[in-house]
Amino acid sequence: MADISTILKNNGSIKQPKEKGNYEVTMIHYSQIKPSKMQFYRQEDIEEQADAIELAGGIMQPLVVRQQDADQYELLAGHRRLEAVKRLVEERKLTQYAMVPCHVEQANDWRAEYLLITTNGYREKTGYEKMLEVQRLSEIIPHLPGSEELKGRALRGRIAKELKTGETSVQNYYYIYNHLCAEGMEAYRAGDIKTAVANELAHLDEEDQKILLKTEDLTVTVIAEYKKAKSCQNLTQSAAPAEPDHIRKPTQEEREVLNVFAKQFIKKEKGWLLGNFEKRVMDVTTSPSEILNRYGESDYYFQIYDMETGHIEFQNEFIRLYDAKHLIGKFKWFYLAASIQSMWNVVAIENAENEKEKNSPVSNSDTKTYVPYEESMVAYGKDDSSEKDQTKNSESEEELARKVIARYVKWAPERMKEVIVICNTCDTNKERAQRIQKYLAPNGYSGGGSDDFDFCFRGYANGVSFELDKNRLSMSYIKFVKHLEDMFGPFATSKSAEVEDKNANPVTDKENEDTNSCEEKLIQKPTKAEQVDILRAIIDENQETIQTMEDYWSRHMPQELWKHQLMLQAAEKLLNELQSDECNGED
Repeated sequence: MADISTILKNNGSIKQPKEKGNYEVTMIHYSQIKPSKMQFYRQEDIEEQADAIELAGGIMQPLVVRQQDADQYELLAGHRRLEAVKRLVEERKLTQYAMVPCHVEQANDWRAEYLLITTNGYREKTGYEKMLEVQRLSEIIPHLPGSEELKGRALRGRIAKELKTGETSVQNYYYIYNHLCAEGMEAYRAGDIKTAVANELAHLDEEDQKILLKTEDLTVTVIAEYKKAKSCQNLTQSAAPAEPDHIRKPTQEEREVLNVFAKQFIKKEKGWLLGNFEKRVMDVTTSPSEILNRYGESDYYFQIYDMETGHIEFQNEFIRLYDAKHLIGKFKWFYLAASIQSMWNVVAIENAENEKEKNSPVSNSDTKTYVPYEESMVAYGKDDSSEKDQTKNSESEEELARKVIARYVKWAPERMKEVIVICNTCDTNKERAQRIQKYLAPNGYSGGGSDDFDFCFRGYANGVSFELDKNRLSMSYIKFVKHLEDMFGPFATSKSAEVEDKNANPVTDKENEDTNSCEEKLIQKPTKAEQVDILRAIIDENQETIQTMEDYWSRHMPQELWKHQLMLQAAEKLLNELQSDECNGED
């Protein structure tokens, strides 16, 4: 048996998971339990695991199994524990451990493999194992009840939630699985290359991957130098590919690349953008000229999917978007300006989530427990109406508010995204406050939290309460909105949204480049051909807006959905009339 001090100092491989939840436990002889054929995790430190079980006097967390026949079971979770028990009984002759506590699941093959993956969250995993988890869950989840329609980004989000990781990491692992060559996959499985190197390799041709895998101490820097050298060689051997000669509307995938750039641009230029927020962010007709005045006609480099570098070329009339290998296309400035505007609050939410991690450690951040209003008030105390009295440490109200809101963002990111949408569709803080209260506490209260964090949203007159690390803070809903505005920047209004709709396809006549207002642009009536183009742009933008916002509007703002549907119908009707006139030869 290993030294006890060694066991207690070890934080990972020999630590038994703690018991969670309430379910029926069945004692089963270890010889009746067979390892699952779907198991792909490493089996390491079995001796230490056996020592930990013996020291604890038994298995702390029941195994998860499913019954195969009358006296045989398939193991879904607990393979190391089962192997440790086998050694205790057969090698150390400790027969008291032969009966193993188990939770018997009724599961088909899809759910069985789902349980095998999701119940192994506590163990240390290699990048290769995490990649296999992503790949398997991408096939398993669409076969689970209620998840049949999940695909694309929604499926990535579900996988990220199950594995407690980011969507970008899920996308990287999936890309590695589908594009890394066989030799690279073997090196990844053996631990000879890390995830960052595997991801970088996966973006290269198979021939280049095999060449680089022969390099000792392969790193991301080595791969980058190889790519740079090969790129220079290709440029000298062949002419550059022909550039598309037309400016077009970006596809959804190309818009996602623009959003990646926009997020990095906002983080780098936040101070400058806030210097004239209305012109540089909120007004998509003036932000292009503001960026051009700052950068001129130049290239701006950014990271795509964490590893791959792309860049944008700023031009007076359009932008060129490149990935790591080639020109993607030429697009109107409007689409870049719209990405910067739409990503502003996304970046603010990400910063708020990261701020909590920097300022104080999060314990049990994944524990979500809703509590009744009466119970939640025990944590806050009966008198929580005074904001000053509730802050009992040296932090200012603003600092504490920033911390508790950042923690709530981490606790309920999807709700906070909805809250930001609400703030951007209202014109006054009072209207925002009233709408937020109806959304977060429709029945007059809602509460929840974890070990070191609690919150309670009550009726509009009673306001909001937070408690973080025994620091309490209460505020009105209007004050809550003001703190959100301090953290996430000025909110948009319905007025500015209407301006964006009207200017979704701005006139680019050379004589009107310096005109800033929509009203001045409409002084000269456009030709019928221009009217057709404008109407088509309005229809495209409205269809996209409705598709994006329909779910939220139908639940919270049906009048807004109805308004955009009317605008769409009117534009389609006018376009049909114009096209009918053209067919009849009318001027």
